[in-house]
Amino acid sequence: METIPTFVKNVFTSICRSDYMRFPRAMCAQYGSTLPHAVKLVVRNGHAIWLDFNKTEEHLEGIQRFFQLLNITGGETLLFEHTGEFQFKVHIFDMHSSEIKYPRMHGTDPDFEGMYLVV
Repeated sequence: METIPTFVKNVFTSICRSDYMRFPRAMCAQYGSTLPHAVKLVVRNGHAIWLDFNKTEEHLEGIQRFFQLLNITGGETLLFEHTGEFQFKVHIFDMHSSEIKYPRMHGTDPDFEGMYLVV
């Protein structure tokens, strides 16, 4: 049975103010060459967002919009599961290590522009 590549990222306030988030070096060393220049992050409520992946700098670009949409302000922990090619499932845990209650999002709501429902 093949292991699903996973990694955990602790979100600090400084990351929330930035518009990029670095991937762990071990993840990039093993899988970075196979990742495309755009990846899809899918959260548990079925919504997804596309972000640019900078292979040279080994980071996601445009992450601030993802944080804003999901009310991530710092102190959370993100669990990334690479499900193949360009997609990552992302689980978000609060400061008490409980998975957050994901906001309801509607495709026509301008507040959630950039996220869409995966069907």
